[in-house]
Amino acid sequence: MKQTYKTELYVLINDQEKEVDKNILNAFHIEEINPVLWGKRESVIDILSA
Repeated sequence: MKQTYKTELYVLINDQEKEVDKNILNAFHIEEINPVLWGKRESVIDILSA
């Protein structure tokens, strides 16, 4: 029996020194990668620790 897994990709982006260009965030979304700004990292702790 073949198992299937749902994979989600996340990238943490440093937003502490300057604002992140929205085009960069959009590029990750297009590639189905979830961008997470470092300043909002706590919003994904539960997801990433599962």
